[in-house]
Amino acid sequence: MPNLLSPFFLLREKAELPAAVVFPVYSAGSVAVILLGSFLFFHEKLGKKERAAALLTLCAMMLINL
Repeated sequence: MPNLLSPFFLLREKAELPAAVVFPVYSAGSVAVILLGSFLFFHEKLGKKERAAALLTLCAMMLINL
């Protein structure tokens, strides 16, 4: 289901917002949703290094897509 709805919402937002905003938020948002899901469903606790790595990954995903 998420793979089916993902392109739908991406194209809807692309019609409303510029691509320079949509694509970085889309790529970093998918990583953020995965991290949130692992915390909520699997009760995964991240240490300091893992949190720093997740933050750097989110920043890198946004910068790559600019």
